[in-house]
Amino acid sequence: MTKLTTRRATDDDLFDAVALAASSQAQRATHAGFFPSDAGEIRALLSASPTWPDQAWVAEKEDKVVAWVMGELNGLHVDWRGPFAGETDWEEHAGSVLAAARDASTATTELIHADNRNFHLTQLSQELGFTGSVGVVEIELASPLKDSIVMVHPMSDDFREFVSMFHEATFPDSQTVGSTIVDATGADTTMVVRHFGAPVGYINTTRESDSVGRVNFFGVLEDVRRRRLGGEMVRAAVAALVAEGVSKVRVFVGDDNTAARELFQSLGFTEQRLVVPFRR
Repeated sequence: MTKLTTRRATDDDLFDAVALAASSQAQRATHAGFFPSDAGEIRALLSASPTWPDQAWVAEKEDKVVAWVMGELNGLHVDWRGPFAGETDWEEHAGSVLAAARDASTATTELIHADNRNFHLTQLSQELGFTGSVGVVEIELASPLKDSIVMVHPMSDDFREFVSMFHEATFPDSQTVGSTIVDATGADTTMVVRHFGAPVGYINTTRESDSVGRVNFFGVLEDVRRRRLGGEMVRAAVAALVAEGVSKVRVFVGDDNTAARELFQSLGFTEQRLVVPFRR
């Protein structure tokens, strides 16, 4: 019987890792969290990640990579991306590579993002002592949006204090602080909507790749809610992404955030999957 071995990943494993991740994501039972499903997106993500391959592990059998996992370490906390493995012998291969990675990790807290369709990973997480919490729904734009009817302003110095303070108040538990939002450059874009001249809301987006964009944060002051300003901000932000060549727009919202889910559905977005974070 051929022995299964584990080792740290190298740059030479990129091709196999991309192929295995893309294949895994295409299988209902081995879908793995927030990772993209397109091979090109996966390759771009790994190539740009400071984590790959230094914090990645692979499992081999007959000199073939059959599983891999990557850890994104932030202080004493690690987010595991994967493990990715084929449907055949999933438990053995995925469990082996995750065990090797965890043994080498210095983290004291861990997070695994499990697609709720990934029965294997959900069960493995629970067996390892991880506890699931409120899930996050991935929503994707299904059809073009009509133009926004309100004026949305690009981020400027005039809006820095408002956006920073409003973000902190709206998302107090987020790892992304207000200063990060207002100082973001490059692929990030922040827009502000005014009501009678005063800023009342903002939206922050990221261009993940040449063809994929993501809505990160958005919100409006409570006094002006139910006036469709949130939806108009999304329209304007999506239009800006499309103008840059983006053809796919995603957003992730909490499973319990009914208002946001209904808003995006009313704009023409469709829900793709539910990702459950398992913490330990």
